[in-house]
Order: sequence, then C-alpha cells, then structure tokens
Amino acid sequence: MERQQHRADVVILGSGYGGSIAALKLAEAGVDAVLLERGSRWPVDDTGDTCATQTAPDGRAAWLSETSPLTGAKLDVCTGVLEFVGGSDMNVLAGTGVGGASLATNGTMCEPSPELFRQTLGDVLDHSEMTERWYPQARELIGCPQTSTSPISTARPARSPTS
Repeated sequence: MERQQHRADVVILGSGYGGSIAALKLAEAGVDAVLLERGSRWPVDDTGDTCATQTAPDGRAAWLSETSPLTGAKLDVCTGVLEFVGGSDMNVLAGTGVGGASLATNGTMCEPSPELFRQTLGDVLDHSEMTERWYPQARELIGCPQTSTSPISTARPARSPTS
C-alpha cells in the first residue's frame, strides 16, 4: 500500500450526517479539511442489494464481528455497514462506511416526539428550537424529505436521496 501524506487545518472523523455537513461548511468557507472514514464506499445501484436485509443478514450486517443484533446466526466476518456497541445502559448501532448512520437509516431522518425528546435529553436542549430551526436545516443540508409524523400514512413513501 502506498503511503500518502496530507496536511490540513481540520481533520473530520466520520462521513455521517455530522461529518459530511461539517466538511461541506468548511469547504464553503475555504478551510483546508480532510474527512476520514474507516469503512468502505458501498456501491449503490438499481439492484438494491448493497446492504444485507433484516430478513437475510450476512457479513455486511456487522463490522468485524460474527454477531449482529439483527440475527442470532453466525456471520462471516467482514467490514460491514453496522457496528453494534453494547453498553450497560445503552446499546448503539453505528454506521461504518461512507455515509455513516445514513447507511443504517437509508438517508431518512425522524424527529422524536416532544415526550421522547424530553425523556432522552431532559431540559439540556429545547425541543421547540430543534423542531423549528435545527431539524429543518439538517433535512435541507442532508437532502432528506420530511416524513409523516403518523406511523400510518396514506401518502406515498418518501424516497431516500440515494434511491
């Protein structure tokens, strides 16, 4: 493998929602930045088989692990799209590839209800400010469509930016 060296004013770790927006804004401001991602750039095409499915998970469903919370089956070990990190009080699924968490969420963004927001974050952040200012800005930057707040909707399903 050829060794490369690059100097930058800012190093961004991760190409998920936060990292990609940070890279965009820094580039627009003329700041020399480099974005690092530990996972692969997964090819997306019309076949729709880039990622493993929940009904038939394989090694792509886990990051360097024989197990995944999606299945009880033993998986081939590979650098898949999801890393499961189990904790004592919280479990986390992290996207591992170019796009970060959008690999797991298919480029969608759901806003929590005020009750769930407060249950999770308490009074650390203002739900109204997030809903009125920050969620719309994030949706616009990411390119996510607004989703229905109803779990059952008669509207056509929203398509992800990569669909």
